[in-house]
Amino acid sequence: MVKAELLGLINTTQSEKIYTIDELLKGAGHTVLRLPPYHPDLNPIELVWANIKNCLARDHINATLDEKITILTRLFSEFSAKQWQKCDDHVQKNEQEYWNHDMRYDTVMDEFIINLQDDSDSSSDNSESSDSEDNMSE
Repeated sequence: MVKAELLGLINTTQSEKIYTIDELLKGAGHTVLRLPPYHPDLNPIELVWANIKNCLARDHINATLDEKITILTRLFSEFSAKQWQKCDDHVQKNEQEYWNHDMRYDTVMDEFIINLQDDSDSSSDNSESSDSEDNMSE
């Protein structure tokens, strides 16, 4: 099966989980989009968090735990919309690269699919090759 067929099979056999928080957000007019698990490169918050952790480690290595909590709160509040946009743009670039790679992979894999159905063209081709192979062995 190709990916599209496998995905269709998954979608027909799996029931979607309903989360209370999703229902609350829908009631407030929001749309919930799930991020793929185990793909930090497709999640902008991972880039934000990495940036903030690096800043904390670089500039505040000797701070106490209480000081670090205060510093983290400040760092998150100071993280600008422009910085968030850069992280989001980077994730969108990654998504596009994944999409392009996936499409190339599907195209190549489609070329390797072998049809095992018996049709008259392939059986006549096979019998001809068998005959010529027999003649060659004589």
